[in-house]
Amino acid sequence: MELTRLVFGLLVAVLLPTSLDVLRTRPWAAHAITGSYAAYAVFPVLDGAEAALVWAAAVLTGMLLLPTSGRLTLRFPIRRWTRKLHDRSVLSSYLRPVTAHRSLAMVSGVLLLAVGVFYGSAWPQKVVALWRDDKLGLVLSGFLLAVFVGNLVVARVVRPYFNVLPEQGGGASLLHLGTQLGWIERALVFTFIATGQPAAAALAIAVKSLVRLPEVREQAEGTFSQYVMVGTMTSLIVAVGAGIAVRIALGLPAL
Repeated sequence: MELTRLVFGLLVAVLLPTSLDVLRTRPWAAHAITGSYAAYAVFPVLDGAEAALVWAAAVLTGMLLLPTSGRLTLRFPIRRWTRKLHDRSVLSSYLRPVTAHRSLAMVSGVLLLAVGVFYGSAWPQKVVALWRDDKLGLVLSGFLLAVFVGNLVVARVVRPYFNVLPEQGGGASLLHLGTQLGWIERALVFTFIATGQPAAAALAIAVKSLVRLPEVREQAEGTFSQYVMVGTMTSLIVAVGAGIAVRIALGLPAL
């Protein structure tokens, strides 16, 4: 289980920043996520110089996999920060609508506050115990691989179909909607498969198919229906495969 946790965790640390637009356009946030999650995957499993070398290799690989604008960026945007401090509209810039990464930060803050309130002075020991919990680390990494990193696999498979969609009235809006629906679909399917409820996973797939059925009917003669079917099947295979892999690593039956 420790080896599987290490492998899954390193895959998440390296590939997660490349699978989310919000991280691809923010190199320092991407590097921070890679370094933090690599540490979470490596140090509870390995010790000493071996752990440090594996962590450094994961961080370097994550940096190199980012787009060119995000590779090994060593300059701090001091001038941009100082201009914002002198800008009269600086307050309004912090009152923008809540985005995905801000929502994640808010949820993380609330969870940390809840842990502190619930466990009181014993919260550091509880946090360390959770950090060293191989089962939790394996399930969390499997979930992130299925939901977010899995989007890289789906995007690669449906690319030939998506390239034709702009000619048939599709485009970026379809890709954005498909990405979000794919996140929800893979999250539900992975959760149900990992908890041993394949029937519930089938229900989640059926619900998602019903959501997109009107769009498929409208463009039944074009490439869009193929794009939806191929994307759904690929997304399903990724989520089910990740769920089964996690169950096997935990010593449970595949289904």
